[in-house]
Amino acid sequence: NSYNVRMIPVCKKGKIIGMIDERSILAEAVRLSELMKKPIAEKIKLKEIANEPIVIDKNGTIADAIRIMIQNNIGFLPVVDEDGKLVAVFSEKDALKAIANGASLDSPLIDYATKQPKTLSCEDSVTKAIKLVVENNIRHIVGIDSSGKVRCVASVKDLLTVG
Repeated sequence: NSYNVRMIPVCKKGKIIGMIDERSILAEAVRLSELMKKPIAEKIKLKEIANEPIVIDKNGTIADAIRIMIQNNIGFLPVVDEDGKLVAVFSEKDALKAIANGASLDSPLIDYATKQPKTLSCEDSVTKAIKLVVENNIRHIVGIDSSGKVRCVASVKDLLTVG
């Protein structure tokens, strides 16, 4: 609202295929809230609905991240160290903000990544994942193991498949 934007285009392969508005976003929030109350969401573990993680090394560039996201049709990457431990996350939004603020595509992505992201265990329930998403206004959950290694990634879209 501070930018007076009412609708956002949804693109596929460079073509606008639709528009999303505030009502659509609110409808998603309502669906998440309803799902959180369902007993099934407490029984299903994050790993059951999450995806195998596609990650990027912390020494990668913005261009590397964009290339990986395009090749895999995703908009979010866990950023890992040499041991596969999570150090940050990098999203399409982070890439756009970096470029809008003058970053080069060759800039280190870690300079623009979100540090200390919210995480869960892949063994946690979908209910717990929904709470984390709603309370922190985030779109992706990274599941890690006890050593901090990335084991799964789930999006809001994945969470909504439970309902």
